[in-house]
Amino acid sequence: MADRIDKKWFTLSAIPVAVMAIVVITTPWHACFFTIDPDLGVLQGPLYVPFYGFFLFYLVFCFIAAATSEIKENKEQIDGLLLSGALIAAGTILEAIDWQTLFLPFFITLGVSCIYITVRNPDLFKDKKTGLLSSAAFNLLMKEPLRHHQACGFGFAIRSYNQCRVSYGSAVVDRYLSHFGEYIRNEFPKKYCFYLDNGHFLIVSPGFMDIHADIAKIHQQFKDPWIREGESASFDIGCCYIDNRLNYSSPAELRESLELAFNDIDTLEHKDIVVDEKYKQRAERQTHIRKILRKAIETDSIEIFL
Repeated sequence: MADRIDKKWFTLSAIPVAVMAIVVITTPWHACFFTIDPDLGVLQGPLYVPFYGFFLFYLVFCFIAAATSEIKENKEQIDGLLLSGALIAAGTILEAIDWQTLFLPFFITLGVSCIYITVRNPDLFKDKKTGLLSSAAFNLLMKEPLRHHQACGFGFAIRSYNQCRVSYGSAVVDRYLSHFGEYIRNEFPKKYCFYLDNGHFLIVSPGFMDIHADIAKIHQQFKDPWIREGESASFDIGCCYIDNRLNYSSPAELRESLELAFNDIDTLEHKDIVVDEKYKQRAERQTHIRKILRKAIETDSIEIFL
């Protein structure tokens, strides 16, 4: 929602939670939130009911934000947020009926668990074959660097990747992908390291990186056959590096540019590529064509002439 709402209003929306935190933390001294009587148990303070007003404000805000932000790519996460909000709403209703039973903490725990599993679960952003960050993580993590024009990095692709899977066998190639991921994590520990499927890897730094030196390391590593656990396999690679003078409107646009470069790497032997303005323009055209085709198919207005 921070991308859609004016920053001033978004900041103001955080004030109630700050007030709530201060009231709860200081309640042992002023007893405005609740008190504990040895005989009667938990007793409401004068700010107990207003607390629920603030609480419901955020609950409604959560439902509105989730309902208006759903797209195809984040449907599972949005469903998780809606389920979490529904659980917390159910806990609130039960607490209102019998507030001394403390239903709400239990349902909030369920709601937070739901958010973790569907939204913040690290496994959702980790590629299983390589242990590197996945495409979903790329869409999430690259927003800030692109917004601040700090995307600096390079990618490399295994040439004839599908042929490699046929020649060596899928199980063997998958084991080597795991070795590649381990090598990349050790070689670039403070960088964003992504595996974008089909033998495509991407290493991005939020700050400066010596791209040409790092590309030379990758070429040197893949120059000789990889020997692991008695197996030997050779992989031919090509590299491309991002022209950080370009401004990309979204991770999707950068991803499209990279995919075009990776496809060209597969046909241009022993030549590295700069992902420059030419690739950006091709990506914009591809994205536009895909958009209008999708719209034509959805509205059943496409015509094909042979």
